[in-house]
Amino acid sequence: MIEAHKREVEREKRAKEKARQREIDEFNKKAELEEAEKKKARKNRLRRKRRKIVKASKPQAKPDLLKVLKDKFYLEKSLPAKQQEALFAKGYKRLKISPYGDSGASYYWVMTRYNESKEHAFFCYLIEAELKKYGKTVEMNVNNGPDIVFGHNGKKYCFDVETGKNWNRHPEALENKFLRYKKEHEISYILITDKSLKYKYTRYGTVVTRGKLREILSKLILNAP
Repeated sequence: MIEAHKREVEREKRAKEKARQREIDEFNKKAELEEAEKKKARKNRLRRKRRKIVKASKPQAKPDLLKVLKDKFYLEKSLPAKQQEALFAKGYKRLKISPYGDSGASYYWVMTRYNESKEHAFFCYLIEAELKKYGKTVEMNVNNGPDIVFGHNGKKYCFDVETGKNWNRHPEALENKFLRYKKEHEISYILITDKSLKYKYTRYGTVVTRGKLREILSKLILNAP
């Protein structure tokens, strides 16, 4: 009986030692895994840091300002000096104007075409920009036809920008072109850049002042009251 008890005690002792060893082994294994994860994280942080250092040390390519500047006109105060210089080098012209005549004049940089005046170009682009707000496809003409042609509800409309310079130079040609525009379009609009020109052009088409441009387009396209 005594021997049997001793053997039982010994078995329990060995079992406890094995269980304790298992606990120690599991603890050590967990600690090793945690340490390996920490080392991996440190390596990743160092790798990212090295990449940042290498990237920062490389000379940065200067942006091509002429590729960045793709619009036809820009508000000057929205551009840094270098971009203004790039526009000047590209042939843009500086114009002081109030687009809708409802606020003080500001300076703009405007791209002109051929022998076009900067004022004429500005208002052509302004009309184009307003029409594109309504999702309209706009046809821009330089030499032949109205300055701007667009479609709405299956009909063709046009705009011609008049600064008054052609009034005395080519009166007969002026009359002929507007007669043609009237025949070819549902409405032939004439945007005048100066209010004093209003009554001179009334017989040629629907005269629009810059202050009424947005209202006219809203009524036509949105059928606003």
